[in-house]
Amino acid sequence: MRKPIKRPYERPEVTRLEPKEISIYSTDTAIKASAMLAVRHGNPELRDRHMKLLAKCTRVAITKSGKKVYLRNVSKHELDIVKYLHNSGVNVEEPFRFEVPENGHHPMAFMDMGKSITQSVLEDPSNPHIFPAFFRELGKMHALGVEHGHPHFQNATYKDGKVYFIDFSLAKRKQIDWSDPANIFRAFREDYMCILYNHYEYFGEKRILALLEEIINNYPTTQKIKEELIKRMGSIIEQIL
Repeated sequence: MRKPIKRPYERPEVTRLEPKEISIYSTDTAIKASAMLAVRHGNPELRDRHMKLLAKCTRVAITKSGKKVYLRNVSKHELDIVKYLHNSGVNVEEPFRFEVPENGHHPMAFMDMGKSITQSVLEDPSNPHIFPAFFRELGKMHALGVEHGHPHFQNATYKDGKVYFIDFSLAKRKQIDWSDPANIFRAFREDYMCILYNHYEYFGEKRILALLEEIINNYPTTQKIKEELIKRMGSIIEQIL
C-alpha cells in the first residue's frame, strides 16, 4: 500500500489568523537593560548572549508569500492613531489593514519594519545616526499632537537608515497651545519621563539633553519657547535623577 504523501506545513494567510494564534508583542525590561549595558561595556560574549535573549522577545509568523509579520491585538483607537501618523508622513508601523471593529481588541498583523533600536545598536554600536533619528521622529509625532506613551528602544525599529515607531497602545492625541511652554510640557510629560527614566543612565546628562533637543526642534513654536523647554528638562534632571 502506497504511503500518503506528506505535504509541508503552511502557515495560514494573515487575514485568516484566529485570536488563539496571535502572539502578543512582548518585551522584557531586564533583558533590555542588560543588553544596553552590554553595549556600554563592549563585551562581545555578553553582547551575543543578550542578542539571543532579545530574539526570543518577539514571535513572528511567515505568510505564504514569505513575508515576515508581527502579530498582536490592537484597538480601533490605536489603529486610528497609526493611520493618522502614517498619512502625515511619520515613520510608524504598517498594519496589514487599518480597519478593526469599534469595541475591544482584535488580532492584527504588522509588516516587518526592521530590528528594534536595542538590537540595531547591539549589532552596530558605532552607528551615529540611530539615536538622533529616534528622537527626531518622536519630535515629528509630537508636532502632530500625538504622545506615544512609552517611547523606549523596544518600541521603535531601525531599517534602511530610518527609525519606525511601533506599539501605540498607550498613545493619545492632544490639543496643544504651542505658545505656552507649560502646556507643551504637560501634553508630552509621559514621553519625557519615559525617556529620562529609561535612558538617562545610558546617555548621561549632557547627551540626553542634546537628544531631547532633537525632539523639541521639531515643534511648531518659537526658538525662545524651545529654549525654555530644554531649560525645564535640565531642572527635572537635577531634581529627580
